[in-house]
Amino acid sequence: REYPTFFNERSPRLILSYKYHGALGDKDRQVTDDALAAIPSGGDLFLLLGDLDTLAHTRGAGEPFERYLTEIDRLLEQLATAFRKQHGESARVVVLSDHGMAKVDAAGAVRVNLAKQFGPVRYDRYVPFLDALMLRLWGEDDALLGEMSAWLNGLGVGRVLTPDERARYGVRNPGFGKVLFLLDEGRAFFPSWFGAKFPLAMHGYDPALESQQAFFGCLGPASHPLPRRSMEIFPFLKTLGG
Repeated sequence: REYPTFFNERSPRLILSYKYHGALGDKDRQVTDDALAAIPSGGDLFLLLGDLDTLAHTRGAGEPFERYLTEIDRLLEQLATAFRKQHGESARVVVLSDHGMAKVDAAGAVRVNLAKQFGPVRYDRYVPFLDALMLRLWGEDDALLGEMSAWLNGLGVGRVLTPDERARYGVRNPGFGKVLFLLDEGRAFFPSWFGAKFPLAMHGYDPALESQQAFFGCLGPASHPLPRRSMEIFPFLKTLGG
């Protein structure tokens, strides 16, 4: 079943940075150049500028990150000016990010050895999955999972999501994990699936944190208020019409 999305309802031309090669910053500039060349052909364009995310993960959310934000502003202004010059002042230019970013301190690295604390992994006992910021647990032994939840909460580095939080964030289904343990802002598991290099900035913490807020802006006429939550973005885009 194909769910309705902006992409299958509007079929924009996609210009995506990960399909290009080059150093950080080069791919985004190639996207911009190709988009500027595509504007006269008409139609919707969807651009993905991905170098800022990579720069933050690998170099942190400090001065280089702030400098590149200024460069992103310059590229976006160039694109918006060219697009509206071609299509008129009623043309809409939407700019959005999919997440925020928080600094991570290597001193806050979290290491857990579940096998040492609770015995070996077994499907009838517990099965863990560790990403950079969240530990998920599945298993048939609910008493053990409860014991593990209490132990994780007692580490003082994060919390097990409550049933209310899971309902609010849309992850009530135990398929996401019977236990979801989320680290506090500024911490990360190490080692984790992220690789051998500790990340210097991360997203995926509590969505209510200021650092995790995404950006949405629309240049041009709009008949509805700008979305404030991610789930409101697609309905808003549908109001923009053809």
